[in-house]
This record gives sequence, C-alpha cells and structure tokens, in this order.
Amino acid sequence: MPISHFHDLAAAIVVAGLAVSTNVEAACASNSQTDPGACTDVKTTLLYVDGTDAYVGVNSSVSSLTCVPPGGSLLKLPGTLPNFKVIYSTLLAAQLSSRNVNIRLLPGTSECTITYVTMP
Repeated sequence: MPISHFHDLAAAIVVAGLAVSTNVEAACASNSQTDPGACTDVKTTLLYVDGTDAYVGVNSSVSSLTCVPPGGSLLKLPGTLPNFKVIYSTLLAAQLSSRNVNIRLLPGTSECTITYVTMP
C-alpha cells in the first residue's frame, strides 16, 4: 500500500473513532419516588468533613433527586457507613486527579445519602 493511501486510511480511522466516541454529560437523577437516584459521571467540587460525616458537592444540579440534599446542594456521606473510609478516599482521589465518579444514593433515606461510588 502506498504511503499516501496509508495516511488517508489512518485519517479515516481517526475520524471514525471521533464520530463513535460519546460525550457523557454529568447528571443527577432519580428513577422513581422511592429511589433517591444517582449522580453519573460527575466531578467532586466540594469535599469536607463536619464532625463524623462528610459532605460532597458535585458539578451537576441535584434538584431532580427525590431525596433532600443537605445544605440544598450537597450529598451526605455518613461517618457511620461501614465503608466510609473507602468511599471518602475514592472521592478524594477523584478530586485530586480531576477524575469523574458515579455516586449511588441510599434508598429509604430522606437526606441524599451516599451508599457507594465508582470511577467510570
């Protein structure tokens, strides 16, 4: 294959790859009235500890969640949660490395309470 055809083929592959890649938008949403929901592909914008609990701010509106966000815009990570240290460490690592996270909220709580996180 001549070099010019290889260059054209490589350019076509790059363009096709760009067309296939999707840009996922950060979002917090609930699935139903009984499920407080989740925040997907969000950045941690605020992370602080108050007493034994931690509070998390994200780069997406939490107004569509069926739970009540503490402070009007935060998610609560209770210090009594068995995996508190693991979740807090994951959120801190994500914030320091500018990585996005998925945050699942605990069903059956009135406050927006984090139950687990993942890094996409």
